[in-house]
Amino acid sequence: MQRKKLKSTKSGFKQTKKLVIKNQTKTPTLPEDFEQSSWSRLSNAIDAIHNSTAVKDSLEQLYSLVETLCTQGKSASLYDKLKDKLANHIGTVLYQSVLKEVEKSPLNAIDIAYQQHCEQTLVVRSIFLYLDRTFVLTGSFNDGANGSRRSLWDVAQSDFRELILLRDDAAILNKVCSALLNAVADDRKGADMDRALARRTMRMLSALSLYVSHFEPNLLSSSLQHFETTAMIEASELALAAYTLRVEQHLNEESRRVDTYIDERTRSALIAQCEKVYLQWKDRLDRLCTDSTRGLGQLTLTNAMNDLARCVRLVSRRGVNLLSELRTAWCSWAEKHAASLVDDQTRDKTLIVELLSFCDVLTQAEKTAFNNSALGADTRQALGRALNRRSNRVAQLAARQSDALLRTGAKRTLEEIEAGLDKLVALFRLLSAKDVFAAFYAKFLSKRLLLGRSSSDDAERGAIARLKAECGAQYTSKLEGMFRDQAAFEPTNRAFASDEKAQADIAAIGESVPDLRVAVLTHGFWPQQPQTDCLLPQSMGKLLETFRAYYNREHNGRRLAWQHNLSHCAVKAFFPKGKKELGASLFQTIVLLAFNDNSAKSGLNVGKLIQVTGLPMSELVPTLTSLSTGRSKILKHDSVDDDNDKDAMDEDDENSGVKSSNKVVKEDTVFRVNLAFKSKLMRVKINAVQVRDTATEVQKTQDGVMANRQYQIDAAIVRIMKSRKILTHNQLIAELVQQLKFPASIVDLKKRIETLLEREYIER
Repeated sequence: MQRKKLKSTKSGFKQTKKLVIKNQTKTPTLPEDFEQSSWSRLSNAIDAIHNSTAVKDSLEQLYSLVETLCTQGKSASLYDKLKDKLANHIGTVLYQSVLKEVEKSPLNAIDIAYQQHCEQTLVVRSIFLYLDRTFVLTGSFNDGANGSRRSLWDVAQSDFRELILLRDDAAILNKVCSALLNAVADDRKGADMDRALARRTMRMLSALSLYVSHFEPNLLSSSLQHFETTAMIEASELALAAYTLRVEQHLNEESRRVDTYIDERTRSALIAQCEKVYLQWKDRLDRLCTDSTRGLGQLTLTNAMNDLARCVRLVSRRGVNLLSELRTAWCSWAEKHAASLVDDQTRDKTLIVELLSFCDVLTQAEKTAFNNSALGADTRQALGRALNRRSNRVAQLAARQSDALLRTGAKRTLEEIEAGLDKLVALFRLLSAKDVFAAFYAKFLSKRLLLGRSSSDDAERGAIARLKAECGAQYTSKLEGMFRDQAAFEPTNRAFASDEKAQADIAAIGESVPDLRVAVLTHGFWPQQPQTDCLLPQSMGKLLETFRAYYNREHNGRRLAWQHNLSHCAVKAFFPKGKKELGASLFQTIVLLAFNDNSAKSGLNVGKLIQVTGLPMSELVPTLTSLSTGRSKILKHDSVDDDNDKDAMDEDDENSGVKSSNKVVKEDTVFRVNLAFKSKLMRVKINAVQVRDTATEVQKTQDGVMANRQYQIDAAIVRIMKSRKILTHNQLIAELVQQLKFPASIVDLKKRIETLLEREYIER
């Protein structure tokens, strides 16, 4: 190459001739021993690296030697020599160092050797990087089949795997795996272990492709044995709540082990194995869940919703899918518990309250544990089966509970009444004997409306609206008719007061005539009440006949029947300690009026009162009891005992009046006016004795229900036969069972079929 000079001027550089560059005429040649001398220097450097001593040549010089050899076509020879050099060191020096220490501490020995091997391999690779990037990876030189070439890192890793770990039937590898399994077992027992060392060792096995083939199967096998042993012990010793807590801890611990040192590829298999063993349903979870003292029932009743939610969460895991089994066990327990409440006849007084409370617990469990906004269909079916074991009785008690909720004296706000009605209707929805409920509900509603004991008209109408939404308009038609009759009470009385002929007849009576307010009830709407005759005062009897005559004039063809047992009076009474206005029933009133006679000053016995009032003994006894006991003692008798009649007439205690009457009222008991009576109130209400429905009255109501059911069964039979024309006896029975909305025995259905056959509505 020749260079020409440039001349400069004052104004700058100025080119006088062109610059011409010519190619070299000769190619540089290397000495004949260059390859051998270069490899000698490289080999010495590799030995120094393996021996951790100083390298004589710099890494840049060594890299240049490798580059020169590769550019001169010596890549294949250099690659083979390097492979042999690395294999010789790993198979002799490094293997002996590991073999010497592996008996003492396999994990430490193999970890130190592998870390040292990786560090030395990286330095060697940095020297031979040009060879690794050109000859091995790119295959740009045609020095052999490219498919057989591996990177220097892969060569070193493979040599470590084959010449150390898998040597002599994988003796060292087996010791390393055994030590790792022991470390994992110690960790599960709570002992200290070097997690960082275990993590590095497992990463080594994974890098050398030995983890899946040699270690993971042994890890899963030992883990399975550990899980089975631990699960068997814990399931036999712990309750359901404690056991599920331990299972959740085990799952979290295994997940933490994977996060800390176990290979990520083992996570799914390890967790699935843990779930399968600990959450085994047969002979494990099923026994714990159905335990009567420590199972699902105890968790629910003690409001241990966190524990119950944990159970649901565990069985709902993707690899478990036991939620249906858990719900079946939970519903089975709910049915058994509800059935135990229903079957215990001693609980009848509080049965509905306990059932409502139990439904609240189940609803809370559904929301908290099962993530449902309301009771599930399977839960409702289980409760329905339990309630309908005594469907008629439960329906009667539910109607009584509605009466307690809606009548005065409960001291509840409208919001509390509405909430109580919602719960009661939810329970009513499960009953099959809805017609029994309707019969008793109508009976209690009639008393509330006629006696003025309804706490709120809005609450009453809200209750009927709920029943109508559940069962339709026909179900509540009679109840709504009662309210229409009630709305007509005031117009009827105003019309009676303004009728001239009626007022003339009242004036013609000539005596002190009381004010009269009449409630006219439609016979088809109101429940039938037993009629009790009594001897009314003459003026009161004439007044009633006057109203009857007026009503017959206004409503031709209608007939009035007086219900004296539902009548109430306001009585003015003069006591030595003040004048009072007494709120009493008609029966109480005629008993009190009997003491106005001068001959009654010395007292009247029960027999005399029967003659004067015309009341039967069954009505007179509770009437006298109400007047002589409790808070308002208008009368007194010879055998009265103040200690026996505390709160005897409490309206909320349905048995107190009966007990008092049995103790203090006899055939020869003499009653007289209590002249010492006093009260801070001007208006004193005399509570009537609240007697439980007698067996006769209950049976009469149920008989009415059964009569209505017979008509429904007959109608269903005729309707089915008209549509199907011909059916076998068994097919007809099956159709009836499916269509009827109330429980009916096969015997009753057969009787109705026979009746229709006799009446020739159907034929064989």
